[in-house]
Amino acid sequence: MKEIENLTPMMKQYWEAKQKLPPDVFLLFRLGDFFELFLDDAKEGAKILNLALTQRQGVPMCGVPAENIEGYITKLVKAGKRVALCDQVEQPKPGQLVKREIVRIISPGSNGYGSILHPKEHQFCMSLVPWRNKLGISFIDITTGLFLSGQVDGEKEFFEMLNRYSPLEIIIPQGEQFSFIQSNEQGKEVLDGLSSDCFIHRYFSWAFSYEEAKNFLINHFRVSSLEGYGLGELPAAVCSAGALLRYLGEELHQSISHIGPIQQLIPANTLWIDTIAQRTLEIIHSQSKSAKSLFEVIDRTVTPGGGRLLRRFLIEPSKELAVIEERQQAISFWVDHPKPRKELREILEKVGDLERLLSKVSQGYVNPRELLNIKLSLSQLPLIKNLLSSLCDETTSEVSERISLERDIVEELDKAIEEDPPLSNKEGGIIKKGYCQALDELRELSEQGQKWLIDYEQKEREKTGIKTLKIKYNQVFGYLIEVSHSQSKAVPPHYERRQTLANVERFITRELKEIEFKILGSKNRANELEQDLFRALREKIASRIPSIQKTMETINKLDVISSLADLAQERKYCKPTMVDEPLIEIEEGRHPIVEQCLPPGEFVPNSTHLGPGQRILLITGPNMAGKSTYIRQVALLCLLAHTGSFIPAKKAKIGILDRIFTRIGANDDLAMGQSTFLVEMNETANILHNASSRSLVILDEVGRGTSTYDGLSLAWAIVEELYKTNRSLTLFATHYHELAQLADIYPEIKNYSMAVRENEGNVVFLRKVVKGSMDKSYGIHVAKLAGIPDRVIAKAKKILSIMESGQKKKNSKKRKEPSEGPSLFPSLFDQKD
Repeated sequence: MKEIENLTPMMKQYWEAKQKLPPDVFLLFRLGDFFELFLDDAKEGAKILNLALTQRQGVPMCGVPAENIEGYITKLVKAGKRVALCDQVEQPKPGQLVKREIVRIISPGSNGYGSILHPKEHQFCMSLVPWRNKLGISFIDITTGLFLSGQVDGEKEFFEMLNRYSPLEIIIPQGEQFSFIQSNEQGKEVLDGLSSDCFIHRYFSWAFSYEEAKNFLINHFRVSSLEGYGLGELPAAVCSAGALLRYLGEELHQSISHIGPIQQLIPANTLWIDTIAQRTLEIIHSQSKSAKSLFEVIDRTVTPGGGRLLRRFLIEPSKELAVIEERQQAISFWVDHPKPRKELREILEKVGDLERLLSKVSQGYVNPRELLNIKLSLSQLPLIKNLLSSLCDETTSEVSERISLERDIVEELDKAIEEDPPLSNKEGGIIKKGYCQALDELRELSEQGQKWLIDYEQKEREKTGIKTLKIKYNQVFGYLIEVSHSQSKAVPPHYERRQTLANVERFITRELKEIEFKILGSKNRANELEQDLFRALREKIASRIPSIQKTMETINKLDVISSLADLAQERKYCKPTMVDEPLIEIEEGRHPIVEQCLPPGEFVPNSTHLGPGQRILLITGPNMAGKSTYIRQVALLCLLAHTGSFIPAKKAKIGILDRIFTRIGANDDLAMGQSTFLVEMNETANILHNASSRSLVILDEVGRGTSTYDGLSLAWAIVEELYKTNRSLTLFATHYHELAQLADIYPEIKNYSMAVRENEGNVVFLRKVVKGSMDKSYGIHVAKLAGIPDRVIAKAKKILSIMESGQKKKNSKKRKEPSEGPSLFPSLFDQKD
């Protein structure tokens, strides 16, 4: 390009780096203590980062301090940008152009800077590819190395995975069209129906081909086939997994040596909880900013990795009886041993986020203080191992054997790294004295030179009589003698003028240049040697990443199990008996979230029996009486039991479930043209199509979004379908007290209600589930509690009285005709089959 020929050497270097990048990537170019954006990148970046746009030789530019680069990169990637870092890869030398290289590209789904990551959340980059009638889906968290892959049947399952793992970035093949991906007004591709932003990037279509993807994965993991990862019969998963791994490694220049092995995206032994159930049960995120989620109220983990594992336990509960019982046994052990449990947790608190630190080691941007964190974390392993071994228990002994101590890494770091090193590995002062003799000698030479400079400055002041004479250092000219303009006439003839500034003159001497060569030579050689030593330490740790990752799997699980034991003991949770049959028996169960919002002892426990002879519970009662709390409670206790956790109850026996379904609350999706009632029916249809006899179904006020008779008819038919076809264990909360007649028709449908006490016109909600149905809704009473004006309440009572009086007369007339059945749906009542 002609423009390049007229540029400075530094700008030519910038252009050479820029031309190596895809056109949509911002280039942050290191200049001394700053990273600079130039030209169009600067114009757009200045707006995103709220920076002043300046010019140098007609070139637009803006810069950010290198020491605060993490925050600025985060702002750029949150704006949907990919950012390349072109850093200095050698020590600056006076008068020479420093060498620079693109060290990595950061995208929204691969931003590994620890200070801006939530310690107990994963950060996923996702790939998506169609394969015949399947969709291949893979996720990689480059900050921890977690790799998930699988394939689904269509759009609905894709959005389930999307909502479950919340990726920040999705890569898709060039030229491929998806019905759910559209371009917005700015020309940016977006996912239909997704409220949060998700960066979508087109990647080479050939990278998604089966052979390319398979070979890339085989070479990366150094295996002969992908059968061991369960991908042998999942070609769509292979295509997405291979392309995603290649994208991170080749397009983004990021190290992928720490990633893997591949885990199944949808394990066969998982209790499935879809997005709707996750949301309505508030498993990970609360629907209210003032309330807490299930994860938040039970999380006692003290390590970031333990917190991330607990989240996975909650969104992927096990339905494998042996796995659940193994976790229960481990929790029981720690409940019975409170003193060593406390000791263990005190040690675990000192274990840092090794998974993310190892990722930084692999990527090559770990800093000296983070190496100290690695040393501190690894140094806790012998203490944990010794504690486990001392307990003389078969379970803890097995756990102890899975912990690799990495003593040599700890010893090496202890010998090498200063106790209070600088944050940057380019500043020097990282390596301890005595670790490397050659480095010590170079440092001594440099220190002697510095002492000589101090003595030389004092000697020249005395010789010249210039009291303000100073020795200064400049990256361009090196060491200089600085004298004010007013004193410049007093300088000796052998001083050679080198630079004139506004207030001072700068000179050099032969002696100064000679010592400069020695000082800078030894200092530069010391810095280069220190960099080599630091790099060697990093590479030694990198070679042990697989071993440390396996140890961290054990540590994370130990953290989760001991934290659940802590929780169980403090809150008096019981160990549920798990059985391989569709059954739920809970004695005095408590809602794990609501209980924590109330003063101790105020929550009213309730029992539940579902199984043979009592498969569907119809629960009637007024608003605010606790129906929704109760049915959610049952679902949450079953979920917790499938994670292996103890549960808030006096006693429980819970059968292995395959799925938990919910239809709770009023939601619409106006952007998709769906009313509240249509959303309700969509969710109910999903349940009727997919629930089995081993599913738990939670339904709340189904049919209330339409007219009374339409809604009542639908609710009746839905209950019958669940009873006759699905055979699911079902809790059906409703205001339609007419549905109570179903219990007279079907022997495994039972009526329950929320107890209410009336006293002189006042109503007290007892929050207790009792046998029998209720035929009053107390809606006017609830309206009064909400602050509806008294005149409105009085009018409503009159209208209600008139309507109830009319209904009684109507029913009375019907009772005179013995040929008719019950007043509601007589034909349905008669048709028992």
